Amino acid sequence: MRRLKLSTLIAREMWPEVLERITSHPDEVQTWDNSYLPLHRACRYASVPNKVVEALIEAYPESVQIKAKSCDRIALHCTTCLFNPTNADVVEILLRKYREGASSRDVYGQTPLVYHLRQAPSPSLEVVEMLVEAYPDSASTGDYDGCYPLHCAAKRGEMDIANYLIDMYPDALLEQNKDGRTPHDMAHQDGKYQLRDKLLEEEEKIFGRHQCTSPSTTIREDTIKT
Repeated sequence: MRRLKLSTLIAREMWPEVLERITSHPDEVQTWDNSYLPLHRACRYASVPNKVVEALIEAYPESVQIKAKSCDRIALHCTTCLFNPTNADVVEILLRKYREGASSRDVYGQTPLVYHLRQAPSPSLEVVEMLVEAYPDSASTGDYDGCYPLHCAAKRGEMDIANYLIDMYPDALLEQNKDGRTPHDMAHQDGKYQLRDKLLEEEEKIFGRHQCTSPSTTIREDTIKT
């Protein structure tokens, strides 16, 4: 029977066979597949065992720092994708191997923290805390569109994460993205009214007044119901 290549085994989530292939064909861990290395690919699967990630890194230590060619994302970014929950154990391994990865930006200026809050099906407070601990400035680092982690948490309606990010960087409450929207504007826009009100309360408590940045925020949901 024809032996499958490492990239194919990863795509099929055949993890025991992946480990065997790494041992028998270690050169394949450095082989690019459509702009991604095997480590990038493997980290996109929530099912990937810790030992597979560690084996890939051991076979090619530099891969933990290398960016995918198409999007400038490192493996730490790739632990988050649209279809799988983030594997916190893999995040811990990648940070242990390359802590500086928490500050890496992709082609859109997204740190792993911003990317996680934007793309994860269910953003994790545990993962957020891990990323901020590794790179404290990530809480105050926006992407190239001016969206900070708090903007992303507000848009998703993530109350616990928003509270944590406010503690880490209160000024994010007043930060405006390229469209002139603050986090409370983002929460309002996406119907996260409870979080919007919480953000407005925090603005008033911390800064002494509500910073009105968008006419939309003055319209409460109970005034627009028909």
